[in-house]
Amino acid sequence: MFSARTETSSEARATIDRLATETVSFRDFSAAPDDLIAEYNGALTAFVPHDKMHLFHIGKGNYVGDTTHAGAYFPGGVFRRLVERARIDFDVLLLERQQQTPSR
Repeated sequence: MFSARTETSSEARATIDRLATETVSFRDFSAAPDDLIAEYNGALTAFVPHDKMHLFHIGKGNYVGDTTHAGAYFPGGVFRRLVERARIDFDVLLLERQQQTPSR
């Protein structure tokens, strides 16, 4: 069994910055593509503390519509706002994460 690769904080910052640029045109009524959501969620693990993950992570429970059928989507405008929030809060969240990590 393979575990997902965790991004470093600099890789996560680059991902979030790129997503911020790519989502400029997203509107509230558009759908955010699943591949961008997966990149976003993957980047979160590098800097969002576990106790704040629920504020940023996009799970299937956040989708609009029945996720057991094709057609469920995550609103593009909401995705854009989450990406921007993560980008703006990156340094604060990274500092919090580093403070929660016990030093050896």
